[in-house]
Amino acid sequence: MKLSVAVVGVGRNGSRFVLRYNEHPMVDSIIIADPYDKSRKEFSKLEKVKADYESAEEMLEKEDVDLVSIHTPGPLHAPYFIKACELKRHIFVEKPFATSLDDIRAMVKAADENKGKKMAVGHNYRMEEYNPHIKKLIDDGALGEIVCVSCGYVSDYMYYWQSEPQGQFVDKTPVLNKICPMFEGAVHLIDLANWFIGNGPKSVYSIRKEIQADKVKADWVGSLFKYSSSAMLHLNVSFAMIGPHEENFGLHVYGTDGTVRDGVLYRYRNNKEYYLRDFEQVKLEETKSKDDHGFDREVDAVIDAIVNDTPVPVSVEEGAIAAAAAVAAEQAWKDNGNIVAVPEINC
Repeated sequence: MKLSVAVVGVGRNGSRFVLRYNEHPMVDSIIIADPYDKSRKEFSKLEKVKADYESAEEMLEKEDVDLVSIHTPGPLHAPYFIKACELKRHIFVEKPFATSLDDIRAMVKAADENKGKKMAVGHNYRMEEYNPHIKKLIDDGALGEIVCVSCGYVSDYMYYWQSEPQGQFVDKTPVLNKICPMFEGAVHLIDLANWFIGNGPKSVYSIRKEIQADKVKADWVGSLFKYSSSAMLHLNVSFAMIGPHEENFGLHVYGTDGTVRDGVLYRYRNNKEYYLRDFEQVKLEETKSKDDHGFDREVDAVIDAIVNDTPVPVSVEEGAIAAAAAVAAEQAWKDNGNIVAVPEINC
C-alpha cells in the first residue's frame, strides 16, 4: 500500500515534511498548496510532487488523496482539518491543534465523525532530546510519583521571525506583536508535561509582563498548571529575550524517587540513608537525527500508523487537551492573574 499525500502549507515546517514525504518509500505521490509562489514553485520540482495549487480549498476538493498534512499557522488549522474529516482522509495537523476553544471543539467533533482514519497532532518534542528516555523512566517507576515539571520556551524568536523569508500562508510581520507565545511553542511543553504526568491540567494561574525592546513588543508569561494528582507544570514563555533557548528548554522533572535535570537522572543510591546525599547520576542518551527536530521520525510514525495500523504518535485528544490548556493560560493572564479552569475536552 502506497500513499498519496496532500500538503497544506510548505513554509518552515511544511517544507521539511514535503522533503520527507518525497523520500519515503511508502509515499507514491504528493500534491502541495500554498499561496506563496516562491515556496510552492520550489517544492513543485520534487520528484513525487505531481501538482501544486495556490488554493488549499481547491486542492482538497479536486484531489483524491489518502493523507492530508496541514502546516498552516495555528489559527488556520480548523477549516482544513474539518474539510479533511468530511472527505474521510487520514490527517496530520501541526501544533497547536487550534488556538480557540470554539475551533478545538469543532475539530474534535469533526474527528469523532472521521473514526476509522488515522489522525495525528504534531507534538514532535516527544521524539526529541532526552524526552523518550524520561518517559520510559517514568513508566518504569524510576522517578516515583511525578511532583513537578519545570521548563521554559524562552528565546529571541521575535527578532528571528522579523528577518526570515516569509511564507507559510501569512506574512508574520504585521502580527508579531499579537502572537500569544503559548500557541507558537510553549504548547509543545504543555503536551510534554501532560505525557509525563499522565493527564491534562485542571487549572492554571498566569501572570504577564509586557516587554518593549528594539521596536519589538512582546510578552513574558509565567504559568503554573495544576493537575488532578496535584502535580504541577511551571512554565515560562517569551520570544523577546536575547539568546537561543536552553538545551531541551531547561526541562526538569521532579519525582518522589528521582529527578531529571539537564539530561541527568539523580537518585539516592541508598534510600534509607538520605543524609549521606550519595547520589546515583546517570547521563541520559540524547535522541537526535539529521533533521534535528524529529520531523522525519514524526512522518515515519504517521505513515507507519496508516500502513500498519499502529497508534499515532500524538492523538487528536492529546493535541486538543494541550491546546485547551494553552487557551486557559492565555485567558488567565488576561484576567489579571486569576486562576482559570482548563476546559474539559470530550473525545
